[in-house]
Amino acid sequence: MMMQRQLKKGTGIAIAESAIKMVFYYFHERDWYNSNFGIKIPHHDKIDTDEPK
Repeated sequence: MMMQRQLKKGTGIAIAESAIKMVFYYFHERDWYNSNFGIKIPHHDKIDTDEPK
């Protein structure tokens, strides 16, 4: 009896842990994709296309 309860409890914890990790991973990847961290944007300060040459 005691062993069955421990087995059920352990299985429930393992399933909950996996589900929580997947949710955190999803939102982490979504935030990372939407961030600009580490992306270098080239500056075009010297190019001015509005003025005629």
